[in-house]
Amino acid sequence: MIEIKPVPEDTRIFILPDLAYEITMGDIELNIMKDYLEGSTGVWVGLADGELACVLGVISRHLVSDQAYLWFLNGPKFDRHRFAFARRSRDIIAALLDHYPILTGHCVRSNPSAIRWLTWLGATFTDANDLAVSFKIRAQ
Repeated sequence: MIEIKPVPEDTRIFILPDLAYEITMGDIELNIMKDYLEGSTGVWVGLADGELACVLGVISRHLVSDQAYLWFLNGPKFDRHRFAFARRSRDIIAALLDHYPILTGHCVRSNPSAIRWLTWLGATFTDANDLAVSFKIRAQ
């Protein structure tokens, strides 16, 4: 069963050990993810048969802003169920676009699953550097 669930703000930090286990990360990546979890206005986990497959969140640029930074982290379980996760995440992204008409972010070039997911959601890409691309998703 595939589901995407919101993570309450007071429990977000507790998903770090699962992230470190499911998605190989070193100390630097874990610290960055801790900052993302703490700074996000919304965080959701994607579960495949009750196990962590992905995490996504949004960080508002300002208290009153029409843009937000969308971040996404996926592991091997996401790849096995990417179409189901893409369909379920569409409602979350649509709700975010109602609140923030522009979602921006970066995606590492070495993550084709995330690039396909963003493309399916309507992202447009521009080069950022050799390691990543920048993207925007705009409300229709």
